[in-house]
Amino acid sequence: MAENSGLRARYITANEKTMLVSLNEERSDILFNKSHDFRIIHKKKAAWEEVTNLFNAAGYGPPRSQQQLKKVWENAKGKAKEKQHAVHKRETMRTGGGAPPKPEDEETAKFFLSLEMTLMVRRMNWTVMQFRVLVNHIL
Repeated sequence: MAENSGLRARYITANEKTMLVSLNEERSDILFNKSHDFRIIHKKKAAWEEVTNLFNAAGYGPPRSQQQLKKVWENAKGKAKEKQHAVHKRETMRTGGGAPPKPEDEETAKFFLSLEMTLMVRRMNWTVMQFRVLVNHIL
C-alpha cells in the first residue's frame, strides 16, 4: 500500500506481531543497544531493513514499511510496559476480596511473554555492558 495514499493500513494481526517479535529477538543485541555511536546507528538501520524484508517475505499480510513496523514495535513495547505497571499497581493497591484478574487470550499472552523476555534480555545485556565498562575503567 502506498504510504501517501491517505488510506489506513490494515490492522496488524497476532501472527504478524509474533513474527515481528521473533525477528526482533534475533537481532536484540543491535536493535536494543542504547548507544548513539555512528556504527551502532548504521547497524540498527541495517537490522530494521533486514527485519522489514524478512517480515514482508513471510507473506502473513500486506507488505509493511519499515516505519510501520517500528511504530507497531514501539506501541507494543509501550502497551507491555503499561500493562505490567497496571498489574503491579492493582496488586499493590488491592485491599482484599474481589475476583482475580481475567486471563488473557493465548495469543496475547504469548506475545507479551515474548516481549517481556526480550525486554529482560535487553536489561541484562545493558547491565553486562555497564559492568564491563566499569571493570575496564578500573583496570
